[in-house]
Amino acid sequence: MVIEEVSGLSYEDYCRKELFEPLGIYDFELAKNLYEERNPLEVRYYEPYDAVMKESIYGTGEIMPAPYGGNDIASLGGAGAWIATAPDLLKFVMSVDGLSINDDILPEPLIDFMTDRSNGFAPVGWKATTSNGFWWRTGSFAGTSAMIKRMPDGTLWAVLLNTSTWKGSMFTADINRLMTRIINNTSSWSDDDLFTYLLPVPVEAPSDIVD
Repeated sequence: MVIEEVSGLSYEDYCRKELFEPLGIYDFELAKNLYEERNPLEVRYYEPYDAVMKESIYGTGEIMPAPYGGNDIASLGGAGAWIATAPDLLKFVMSVDGLSINDDILPEPLIDFMTDRSNGFAPVGWKATTSNGFWWRTGSFAGTSAMIKRMPDGTLWAVLLNTSTWKGSMFTADINRLMTRIINNTSSWSDDDLFTYLLPVPVEAPSDIVD
């Protein structure tokens, strides 16, 4: 609300114009609550088959799946409503990772403050940071699980899933173990910059690939 009052733009439009697009990021959007409101290329979200339905957030008394009307995702705004592709999420984190591979949009003192563990408080924006340079953030909602990790050797990875499990937030431990095994068993990496293959997402998606 502060951003909207100062800028005269909606929060989403301000972030897109002033933050994401200058970084070459075009696939960040704020999610909505209902299946029919989803963005053109947004995936469908799946819960376990025996997940408990929830009463509609709109007060209609209707019983709905948590990812579609049972949870008020839209009201989260910047606290959890953003949807993004994995490549664009990586682009964004590369702009605040404190590594020399790309220029950061934050000055070094702010990055230090963001990841500081010595003041007795949790890091800002990250779930955890370690003194030897590992930073990670996890996410878990009904129908989705996610994790992104920054490693001191410059490796940065993201896993985004359109499925949730009964493990909830604990499922990200499985993601971390899987990615650790993959990285440790990869002896060489391509020198190609795969970001150069990305193009802005079209406004309208062909109907046969929406789901």
